[in-house]
Amino acid sequence: MKSTSPVYHFFITTLILSISTFLCFKLNAQEAITQYKKQPNRIRFSVSPVFYQPLHINNIGEPLLMSTPSFGGDASISYSQRLKGGFRINGGIGWSIISYNYGYHFLIPPGSIFDTGSNQVDYFTTHGTHLHNDQAAIIFPFSLQKIFTAKKNHSWQYNLELGFKINFKQLYPYSGSGSHLSYVEGQDYVEYFNMNIESTGDKRFTSYFFKAGLVKFNSRYNTWHCNLVYQYSPATIGTGAYYFSNLGFDSYGSLEQNANYLGLEIIYGLTLSKKLLRA
Repeated sequence: MKSTSPVYHFFITTLILSISTFLCFKLNAQEAITQYKKQPNRIRFSVSPVFYQPLHINNIGEPLLMSTPSFGGDASISYSQRLKGGFRINGGIGWSIISYNYGYHFLIPPGSIFDTGSNQVDYFTTHGTHLHNDQAAIIFPFSLQKIFTAKKNHSWQYNLELGFKINFKQLYPYSGSGSHLSYVEGQDYVEYFNMNIESTGDKRFTSYFFKAGLVKFNSRYNTWHCNLVYQYSPATIGTGAYYFSNLGFDSYGSLEQNANYLGLEIIYGLTLSKKLLRA
């Protein structure tokens, strides 16, 4: 089975470039310096539902095993420090759920030991179930942020943010495995699928992220942020292997897990300026 990774990265890159280009054309060339002076330091509370990249599957034989984007997420609290010219630096701590899934759906091979003529179903399938694994990590995100004021409505701002995260796997080392069996008359239950995956590298790994979105602030200079966020990590955080057996043909291979994702981030920024709160 060919990896979906190149298509995935092409889609992500195209999406990010398109959004960045759109925002750049919308930026106000004559930004009001007084607007930035009213941007206080804040505590930010962030929640990010995301979809992780599918497992990278290196298949030999029939391509039976599949993997699709898997739901996970981040939650964090951070401190946001105002700099000059609409720039900010952010640093915090949080929690991340890293996820992957796998599945298959194929006709029971005619002539195999599982083709008894009295099968209740004609397929080996994971459809209707969600075979997945979730792993927790403690995260330390740091970023440089640039805020642009909208031309027509200064209560809205555009946001671009670039940063990195230091991730610590909560369970390390870890391993997971699964085995699927089917009943064969006269032989009891016989295995037809087996897989295992285990942690690789160190307990710590680094990832990088890019955010683009909108910021809305109120009269008390608290803010709501809505960002599209993409994370990339060069680290392979898990490797494993799988095989299908007793089918009459070969289907096996290796697995790799990464921590790349695309998602949506919602942030609430709470101002720390007592002077602005009294205004």
